[in-house]
Amino acid sequence: MKRSYQMMDARTELVFLKKQIEVVETKLDFTNHPRLLDALSYELLGLKSRMSYLIESEKAV
Repeated sequence: MKRSYQMMDARTELVFLKKQIEVVETKLDFTNHPRLLDALSYELLGLKSRMSYLIESEKAV
């Protein structure tokens, strides 16, 4: 299910991102194709970056 980040508050988005990170990590565990590993790695990096941004912005409030 795709959700718009703009429609979620920070706490809800953090929970959503955590679940997405778990999904991507599970996919990484079950693949060995180099291109898929690259794609999943970048996706994971993006999700973790977004999570870090949200945490930092909430601490600043």
